[in-house]
Amino acid sequence: MDGPTSQKPRFYYYKPGIGFPLLIILIGLYLLGRSLGWIPENISVFAIIILIIGFVWLVARIFKYYM
Repeated sequence: MDGPTSQKPRFYYYKPGIGFPLLIILIGLYLLGRSLGWIPENISVFAIIILIIGFVWLVARIFKYYM
């Protein structure tokens, strides 16, 4: 069982991989917040789609990291 040795480079590779979906989620939340005020409804639907894709991507990354 070489768990600790194989986990170290894997964590090094996955660190930017987890940050990118978080950035997508933050952009989606920002667009969603702005669309409630000024931007038309088309943009809010687009922001929800971006938010869902980002969240699914993040969950998939976390599951791939633990499995």
